[in-house]
Order: sequence, then structure tokens, then C-alpha cells
Amino acid sequence: MSLPKKGSRTIEIETGNYRWLIRKKPTYDQGLAWSTMTVAIESMDEDARSVLIVNKGIYRPDNWVKSNQTAVTPGVIRKMILAAIEDGWEQDKSGTFHFKYQLITDGINE
Repeated sequence: MSLPKKGSRTIEIETGNYRWLIRKKPTYDQGLAWSTMTVAIESMDEDARSVLIVNKGIYRPDNWVKSNQTAVTPGVIRKMILAAIEDGWEQDKSGTFHFKYQLITDGINE
């Protein structure tokens, strides 16, 4: 499985080059704040076969129930990648690696 080039962003860090993607629109469960936001990340190396799915532990900012303004910047993506590698993500192994990286919410209506 690989991420599409269109709509994804790239980041270069000390461990290599990566492509990452957040869905443009929330899923139904994410829209109702029943499930949290996820980020898909993959290495751009030729031998990489694994996709990292990061559960951010926060609701999407565009959900329909609870507003927040928590930003996902390239710096946050870098920290997610390094933490996942430290936790055992191996890009050359096939399959999906699920990882939870808790962000702090900047809530508006709390």
C-alpha cells in the first residue's frame, strides 16, 4: 500500500524522506467526534513497504460537534516519525504500523 502523491506532503528529516497525508474531509465517525484524527505516513525509500498510521488522540478541527484549533505542522510530523521509529516502526517490513501520538488540544468551546 502506498500514499498518493497528489494531496500528500513531503518532509525530509535525519532518518530519510517521508510522505504524509491527512484526509481532506472527516469520515462520518470523525465528523461526529466518535473517533480521532489520523495521519498516514510512509517512507519515500524504494525498499520501504510499510505505512505508519498515527492516531493523534484529538478530534479533527473540522468535526461537527467539538471545535478545536490544534495545528499539525511539519515539526509535529517529524516528532511523530521519530517516536514511531523509537517504538519499533520498521519501514522495510510490509504491512501497517499503528501508533498513538497524543497531541494537546487547543479547545475553543471547553
